[in-house]
Amino acid sequence: MRMFSVIAVVVSALPAMAPGLAAAEDEPEYGKISDSEWSQAAPVDFPEANSVILFERGLLEIALEYVKLTVHQRVKVLTRAGIEEAGEFSFTYDDEYDRIKKFRAQTIAPDGKKYKVEKSSIFDKEVESYKRRTFAFPMVTDGCVLEYEYEIVSDRHFYLKPWYFQNRLYTLKSTCSVSLPNGFVYNVKYHNIPLHLQTPIEVQKPDLSRVAVGELDGTRGVATIKTFTWELTNLPPLEDEPYMMAVDNYRSNLQFHLVAYESPYAKYDYIKPWNEIGKETEKYLQDYLDGGDEIQRIALEKTDTLASPGVKSRVLFDHVARTYKTSTDYVESKYFANEKLSQLLSTGVGTGEEKNLLLVQLHRAVGLEAYPIYICTRDHLLLDPSYADMRQFNYIIAYVQFDKGYKFLDASLPYVAYGTLPPNCRVNGGFLVDGANSDLVSVVLPDVESRRIDRSWIHVGADGHASCSTFCDMTGYWATESAATYEAEEPAEFVKLHLLDPIGGRVTAGDPAGVYDSAGRFTLRVAFESDDITQLLDDNILVNLFAFEFSDNPFKSSQRFFAVDFNYPFEYQNIIEIVPESAPAGFLLPRDTAMDIGGLLMQRTSRSGAETATITWKLSVSEPVIIPQYYGGLRALFDLLALADDEEATILAAAR
Repeated sequence: MRMFSVIAVVVSALPAMAPGLAAAEDEPEYGKISDSEWSQAAPVDFPEANSVILFERGLLEIALEYVKLTVHQRVKVLTRAGIEEAGEFSFTYDDEYDRIKKFRAQTIAPDGKKYKVEKSSIFDKEVESYKRRTFAFPMVTDGCVLEYEYEIVSDRHFYLKPWYFQNRLYTLKSTCSVSLPNGFVYNVKYHNIPLHLQTPIEVQKPDLSRVAVGELDGTRGVATIKTFTWELTNLPPLEDEPYMMAVDNYRSNLQFHLVAYESPYAKYDYIKPWNEIGKETEKYLQDYLDGGDEIQRIALEKTDTLASPGVKSRVLFDHVARTYKTSTDYVESKYFANEKLSQLLSTGVGTGEEKNLLLVQLHRAVGLEAYPIYICTRDHLLLDPSYADMRQFNYIIAYVQFDKGYKFLDASLPYVAYGTLPPNCRVNGGFLVDGANSDLVSVVLPDVESRRIDRSWIHVGADGHASCSTFCDMTGYWATESAATYEAEEPAEFVKLHLLDPIGGRVTAGDPAGVYDSAGRFTLRVAFESDDITQLLDDNILVNLFAFEFSDNPFKSSQRFFAVDFNYPFEYQNIIEIVPESAPAGFLLPRDTAMDIGGLLMQRTSRSGAETATITWKLSVSEPVIIPQYYGGLRALFDLLALADDEEATILAAAR
């Protein structure tokens, strides 16, 4: 199982960019706005833009003693809507290694007046293991220009931040330059950048500081500095949208890695191999993993009468998932709430990562082979297997090896079935920690049938009053996510938010009954009444149909430049049965319809009998990743599905 295949591909379709790289211009002077910038309008290929980034320039200067990143960005606010859109910016840094220098920002009004961003408008806050600096521009109006620049100086060479060409606003031009003395060994990785734009402009100059003292490079002659420049233009905006992984996984970016430094006198490697990092990580974990005697006692107590390794594993999994409360307060480190694992045993509270490490230790205590695996969750970033750095990861799961087969486990919640992982942990690879044998591994998960069926009965009285009941039946990842949400919220609040609010109008509900069983199935029953679901029309009764999921089209953007990623195949059905108090003359029902865009199929069928009528909507997603070229069809399909909340059925009055 120690094989690692290609990591998940993020499908994107960027529009045509610059046909080539332009020669580097002189650096724009801070505060001096050109006439063309003042007159800049919305781009022809994105006329809905409310603000645009006129340019963003980054210069990464690498020296033996430090690394310095200089950033300069200028934004034009085009409309009143752009005031809120562009009035605040932020960037991240590591306060352990990085020092922010020469930070300044200002608003330049159309009349030329300048308003400086004051210290009171600058905020730093902790985000995971980094800090985020956010700053708000003053006196922002349509037509103004916003500008900021800063330097980050660091003494670490082993991690250089990626340069993201694409931003949340339309970007007219984004330029990244890297300068470094000869002697550095490096590599460059590109993501979502067309091949013809991956070749930089290269300029080489003597390194005057080294030439002045007669320093030579033993193999290349006079010491020099090389500068590489990449430039992309006309980049569409990219923001968080429904059904996608972390935004940064889709943005066009460049990652510059320093591999080593070589001189006639020495060589230093900046990047260690994965197995070396594994040895360091195991030492770090061993310092945390105490409580061995108590773990041994618990493991034997739970499995003493069991013979099958698989049964033992399942029992230990259930014990950890259901006995210990999951905390999201990461106090001691990026992964832990407790200083030692023994505190989890005594208090019964720990992070998901701590519970999974306990699960590993319990398996080892009964002689089963188990290891922790570090992963990048889907809302974090994609694992880069070529870059050995633990900061890529943000979560830990458990891995158990049997004589025949294996299991990936996550015991963070009692609603994750044994042998599966939470939806956010459905990734292709991770880093298995086993000392010198540590290595990247493929995370291969079993197929899980994920289905949701909402079946509702609307009993309609002669006066039009509706008494309703709904039964929701969920399996697979539907069950995992819904059961966890149901537990986190009050049951009545869950029903209100997820069932009654989508119906609308005045609705009175009884007490709900939600059950998650050992087979990984979540069911929910609720009864409710309403006079707003129906409407009397002469002697006929109109019944307003409803849906709980997809009653509103989640895809609001008119275009999308990256894939829609549903994460896993699933099926959703919404079934409504109308039951009049007395037999009607008949029913008028929505017409049957279907739409198939390849990988997605939506069907609506209406059927009636002598006394009842049934309307069924069914959405089947067999291919969870929908490429951008199909986005228009997908959006139309969900528009059609959302009509379930706007359509009506008519109960025709029987002849008197």
